[in-house]
Amino acid sequence: MVYTKINLILWPVLIIVLYFTIPFYNTWLFGKVLNNNFIYECSNMDLEARNIERFGYSYTVYKDIEKTLGKGNNVKLLLPPNSYVQTKKIPDFIIPEPAVFYYFTGIKAVWPNSPDAASANWVFLAAGPGKMAVKKMALVHNPDSLLADYKKYIK
Repeated sequence: MVYTKINLILWPVLIIVLYFTIPFYNTWLFGKVLNNNFIYECSNMDLEARNIERFGYSYTVYKDIEKTLGKGNNVKLLLPPNSYVQTKKIPDFIIPEPAVFYYFTGIKAVWPNSPDAASANWVFLAAGPGKMAVKKMALVHNPDSLLADYKKYIK
């Protein structure tokens, strides 16, 4: 009886130890799980603080856009492609997919190659070297050329 209980404990422990000796899983274990600062995470249990810690600068920009535009039903934002953002030399910023952007902010967004791109009433565009801005589509001089410019960067 005692022998079977010991076996029921030792075999799963042995399998788990062998599983994490595989280099891929070992890297994951030490890089993602055991590398975290648990004391810091326990003191910052707020969802917003954890999202800022995990997603960084990009997440704070998304939240600033949400504060600027609000969560109105009539807001549809045109997002530029990531290659466009990289050519404008905006460091550490990643444009998410429209569904992810909606998840973070509650604002509808579209890609330039989307069939709904023409219905966007706000645009996220480069305001200068290293700067991005949100602008109302009605204030953009030539929205069709902007869409064509964004489409050049889509791979």
